[in-house]
Amino acid sequence: MGWREERPCVDKRYDDFAEIKKFKDTYKGGSALIVLGGPSVKDFDMFEARGKYDVIMCVNGGIKSFGKYSDFWMCVEALDDDYDMDLVEGEVYGHKLVNFKIWHRFKDKTRMLAVRRGTRIRKLELWEPREYTIGLILGRDMQNTQYVNYPQPVGTVGLQCLHWAGILGCTKIDTVGWDLCFKYGLHHGYTYPPITTENRFWGKSMFITKYGLDTMWYWIETADVLIEVKKRLALFNIHWTDHSNGLLQAMGIQ
Repeated sequence: MGWREERPCVDKRYDDFAEIKKFKDTYKGGSALIVLGGPSVKDFDMFEARGKYDVIMCVNGGIKSFGKYSDFWMCVEALDDDYDMDLVEGEVYGHKLVNFKIWHRFKDKTRMLAVRRGTRIRKLELWEPREYTIGLILGRDMQNTQYVNYPQPVGTVGLQCLHWAGILGCTKIDTVGWDLCFKYGLHHGYTYPPITTENRFWGKSMFITKYGLDTMWYWIETADVLIEVKKRLALFNIHWTDHSNGLLQAMGIQ
């Protein structure tokens, strides 16, 4: 049974739109910590961070290490059918936000909300970071099409987390684990399927050494988008600082 059979369709939507709207401004004026999956979170002390922020989020496989300390956990990619769901099953202190297309694949749906990634934002000036409307922001298509086998939206799940923090009403956002590069021979700070040099998404030309870092063109374009996202957030009194010491810092994003 797939998501079309299990998800209720309300007003032509499959996400939990009415419930999601209730979270707007629940942390108005507050601070948020977003813990992403890069190598820099390998030894991150979530317990210490717990008392420093009003709201904490983690993503994807980080549920194993960080879920029990997190107010929100997010998994918004429409994972392939052969993806090992045990990697993203676990305990979460607060709520789980998952793509409505994979909602049915989770065993434990406690405090789980179905969300959607909206239409790919081609004009960032149209994005309202404090509103959910058609869904969480999805980055533009990758522009260097020679590196991908078909159109790929850039941004990673961190982009959707920034949006969610804005919806919650936060004015200060810190991120860790947004390395966007390989460190210590790792691409993630927790167990995660290997990033292969050739797959159905891209070939070997995707990988590059730039700014003294081993990275990918996909991540470089993600950083390009985040430069503009940071400016857009500031217009809404949302101040985002990254602490990952990776590609973002190398490209001038602090």
